Amino acid sequence: MLKRSLRNSFLRIASLICLPILCVGTLVFYFSFTTLVKETQNRINASCHLMEQSLTNVFREVNKQKSLFEGNSILYLTILQLLNNETLTYEQVQTLRTITPIFNSTLGYDNIYHSLYVYMPNRFDNFFSSNNRRENLKTTRDPEWYQTFLNMPEDENILIQRRTIRESSLLTYDVISIYQRFHKNNVIVINIRSSYFENILTDVAELENMQFFLLDLKNQPLVSSLNTEDSHGIDFTSIMEQDSDTITIRHQDYFVEAVNDNPYMNYVFLIPRRSLYALSNKILATTFLTGGLGLLISISIAWYTNDQRRNQIFSILSVFEAAEKQQQLPEMVPVITDEYSLILNNIIKTFLRNNELNMKLTNLQYQKASAELVALQCQLNPHFLFNTLQTINFELMQLPGSAGAVRMLANLSHLLRYTLDSPEKLPSLQDEILATKEYIALQKVRYGDTFDVLWDYEEDALQELVKRLLIQPIIENSLLYGMKGKQGKMIIKIKILKQNHALNYTIIDNGTGMAPARLREIAECLKQENYVPHNHIGLANTNQRIKLQYPGSPGIHLYSKENMGTIVSWSCPLAEP
Repeated sequence: MLKRSLRNSFLRIASLICLPILCVGTLVFYFSFTTLVKETQNRINASCHLMEQSLTNVFREVNKQKSLFEGNSILYLTILQLLNNETLTYEQVQTLRTITPIFNSTLGYDNIYHSLYVYMPNRFDNFFSSNNRRENLKTTRDPEWYQTFLNMPEDENILIQRRTIRESSLLTYDVISIYQRFHKNNVIVINIRSSYFENILTDVAELENMQFFLLDLKNQPLVSSLNTEDSHGIDFTSIMEQDSDTITIRHQDYFVEAVNDNPYMNYVFLIPRRSLYALSNKILATTFLTGGLGLLISISIAWYTNDQRRNQIFSILSVFEAAEKQQQLPEMVPVITDEYSLILNNIIKTFLRNNELNMKLTNLQYQKASAELVALQCQLNPHFLFNTLQTINFELMQLPGSAGAVRMLANLSHLLRYTLDSPEKLPSLQDEILATKEYIALQKVRYGDTFDVLWDYEEDALQELVKRLLIQPIIENSLLYGMKGKQGKMIIKIKILKQNHALNYTIIDNGTGMAPARLREIAECLKQENYVPHNHIGLANTNQRIKLQYPGSPGIHLYSKENMGTIVSWSCPLAEP
């Protein structure tokens, strides 16, 4: 029976834990994979569009240079004349200086174009250079381009080549040279910095591990993105001709996107399959790992609940045995809310219901009687005190020389009435100040002329409702501890300001103050909840009252310096009228 219960518990718990994990994991895997594929295709399309725009801009400049010579016969003849002279006259030098800015302005940004060459067949092998104006093929530092031009087939009007321009032994430039033939044997060579295309490829290759190759029309690599491996050994011609969208290179599978409809260049995207599937594989692995963990948890919970049920069965049997022998019922194990709990509850209900009801009835009657007694005492004590004080006051008034005692009793009577009368009703600040002055008058009798109290408050704050007796305990604390060892009269200043929907209290005295160690000790004690003070009782009680009556309030702030005095401040939100 117990083995069957264990199996049923395991199947029920496993279905509640593992099935939702597997379902959610499968759905997340499916949607993440499909979303990733769509996002990848969208990014590739955007990258193709960006590359197409960049190439269009570059070759627009190339065609602009070609049109400049084909459409302007005067410029063409002028340059040809300049190239056909071994030396230049002063007027020809000036003409060359006038022509050079035309090419430089057409080239545009300096960080894209390195230089421009214009060659027209001439007797002295001269050519025009945007950097050095007029150069000779025999003396130039960059003769390689001319040999490439000579090797161009006559029916080929445009050629793109990656090469290196060596301006000195230490200074070299990697460029993409675009050869544009015009008028059959004439050529324009525009040298574009390779870094320009590399930056474009870096911006285009947004996906992690994406590899981007820029090819010429013969599918020879010109530029590759910075995060690619060496492109040697990759057959780009077969990649451009195949119909499949996947390829294996160096034992690694790639998704391929090849574009060959550009009239000037081709380009290829390669994305490793492992990078594309990385997130989905992590989700799948996490799903199976979480499912396995769910199985372990299911086994643990099933084992635990089965053990609890076994203990409950033995407990039920012991209850039956004790009930039959009319013995005291044994202590029960914790109840589990299932079918066994129902059986156990029905058993103990029969034996314990009457005793439980009788105990509850007795307890309620006791609580009711205690509450009535407390209410009577609370009602009796204040009236008894007031009546007794009034009787003593009348007796003293009949005795000669008792005016001081009469005033003290009147002050004490008013203070007690303020303290105990209608505790559920909030007094105004004016009533609180009057009650505090009654207390100060009583202390004046005790301490004489050893202290003075100064008041500073705003008239428009007197009608605000406040809690009772917040100021009096602080004054009592100042008199009790600040007067000890005090030389001269002590001054206590009470400042009450109304601002920011709150009443801000500040009580300052010039008493003996506290040492730093004692100040830190009291400050730490005031931060504790349910702190029972041995001294500074008024300070601690006021702090607790503020925190209880204004939840979230930090309580009082205490500042003191030995032999200089003490400052106590706190803030209370304005009460609703």
